[in-house]
Parts: sequence; structure tokens; C-alpha cells
Amino acid sequence: MCRRLFPFLLFLWASSILLAQSMHDFSGVYLRNPPKSSTRVVSKTQAERIRFWQELDQVLGTGSPLILQATQTADSIVVTRIQNNARATSYYYFNGLEFKKAQSAGYKGLGRAKLKGNTLLTEADVPLPWSTRMTKTFKEKWVLSADSRILTIQPLPFGRAETYTRQASRDAALARTSEASLMNKCVCLRWPSPLNDLSKREGEAELGFTAYRELNTCVLFDAGLWGEFFNGLERNDTPNGTQFCKSGQVVSEFPDQVILQVATKAINCAAEDFWTLPMVSSALAFPPELLGLRFRISWRGSTARDLGELQSEFFIERSSDLRAPERFYRVGVPSDGVPLTDNLEIRILTKAGNQIGCIRGHI
Repeated sequence: MCRRLFPFLLFLWASSILLAQSMHDFSGVYLRNPPKSSTRVVSKTQAERIRFWQELDQVLGTGSPLILQATQTADSIVVTRIQNNARATSYYYFNGLEFKKAQSAGYKGLGRAKLKGNTLLTEADVPLPWSTRMTKTFKEKWVLSADSRILTIQPLPFGRAETYTRQASRDAALARTSEASLMNKCVCLRWPSPLNDLSKREGEAELGFTAYRELNTCVLFDAGLWGEFFNGLERNDTPNGTQFCKSGQVVSEFPDQVILQVATKAINCAAEDFWTLPMVSSALAFPPELLGLRFRISWRGSTARDLGELQSEFFIERSSDLRAPERFYRVGVPSDGVPLTDNLEIRILTKAGNQIGCIRGHI
């Protein structure tokens, strides 16, 4: 009897060794690679709008790097995603009994997982952002490269696959994300024409905008200058340089003071094509961290003029339709003798003084 049982036990032991060797360990720290430009086909009437939001999505993806840290055990895989100042942890259980125990204990961020060789399948029911009762099931397929350096995550049944590169440590990944983050860079993103055409914006001159992403929340800051001075002001770009005219006369300098307005908006960008969603359905409750913002201002161009931190006022402009109310800050900016071709640099700080964005733009 023992002689018959021994080969069977040996076979089970060998099979378990082979199975263990075939199962990949996804533990590690990964940094998401910059997204590729979208190739989505749209109608001609939507082309300009969709193309702009696709480009913005790519800018956000590059300027809001995402860290993924996974810890795998025999029973579960714990996944923490870190993006700018936000982080979220999810628990995926291989064992159905352990999953039910976590559910009964009231744990959040729960899901189920299966291992198949070098492939990990995850599934989780996530509450929809506009409902407290409805959920959507999210499924993903994780695949590690042969050398375990590249992790590919594919949403199921379809969606845009993302690739991640393994990092030496979380500290190393955090250093790289800080360097690339839009929160720490002065940029000037421009809305598509004719939104930035001076002649079509009476009393207003667009400077540009910036944005950042924290997991499922995207925040936009849109800056412009306001005042009677900008009524009828025209910009002409010639081979010899930029010239501004008003009432047939050449104008070269700003008035003694201009009003800077910085509008801010939070958008739910959990969906892959979030730019196609109506703003009324994708608008979020105004995040408390966007209250009490501070602004450090300087002129950059022919001469550098640092104005330091200037006092601001916060306004809420109620909308007459279903759109979320406009929320913005206004700052009086000294501008006597400043050439119209100079850039205004706006560093946006939280109430605690942490920088969360910077716009450097010109009219």
C-alpha cells in the first residue's frame, strides 16, 4: 500500500513545485509609463473639441504620474495607487472565504482575484460617483513581462491598456513623480481658438490654464486678465514681432493695475473618455483643499518683477442652467510699465502654502 501511495505523493509534490514556479509574484513598486496619443475616430463636428480633450488627457497622464505598489501573499494582493497627494488602497482576495470575512467586517476597497501563470485577473464592484447605491464592476488583466520589469494592465472586456515599469523602491518612484508633476511646473496650456482670441473676449484676456490629477479627480485652473483696458484690444503677430492696437493706436504697456481671475473646477475623470461626459454629470462637489487658495505673482519677460504673495478674493457665480456654479479668485496685480508681451507667472498655493499648480502665460 505504501509503495503504491509513494509515487502518487511524489507526483503531487512535483506538481505543486511546478505550479508554484509558474505562478508569478506581482509584488513590487511600479511607475506608469506616459500614455500614447489617442487614435479615436470622431466626426468632423466633434474633431476639434475631442482632439483638445484627448491632448489634455495626455498632458494630465504625463504630468500626473501614477505609482502602483503591490504586495502579494498566499491569500491576497494589496494594491496601493499613489498620484500627487492622493492615495487609495484596494484588497483583492484569492480565497472566497477570506473575501466574505472582509466583507462582513465592513472593509472597503474589496475585490476578488485569480492567478493563472503570469496573469492576474482582478474584479471589484465600485460605487458610481453620482450614486450612493449603484455600482459598476471593474475587471482587469495584469500581465508581467518575462523579466518581471514591465507590468501591463488591461481593462476588461475592453479599454486602453496601460504599462508600468518596475522601480527600485517607493522613494525612488516618488522622486521621479515629483519631478514630472504639473503641480511643480510652470506651464501655459491654451484653450482652442477662438476661445483665446482677444477680439472675441470683451474686457478679458486669456492667459492659459494648468491642471492636475489625483486618481479619479481632475482639477483645472484657468487664468485670465480682466478690465476696461482689454475692450477692443487687438493682437497682431507679425514677422517682426507682436503688436497690440486699440482704437487704431499702438499700445505697448499694461495700465497701472490689472485684475487677475483664476477659475477652478473639479471634474470626475474616472472614465477613460471623461471629456465626452456632460459637465453636469462629471462635476464634483467643490474640494475643500481648493478653498483659501493663495497666489504668488511675478512678471517675466523684458524684466523680472517679483510681486510676492498678493491678496485674493473668492467668488461663486451661480449659473442659470444645470452647470455647476463657477468658482474663481480675483487678485489685483500691479502692472505699471509692464510690456504687453511679458508673461505673468502665477504660483497657486494651498491654504497651508503648498504649491499645487503654476501658470506662466501672456495675453
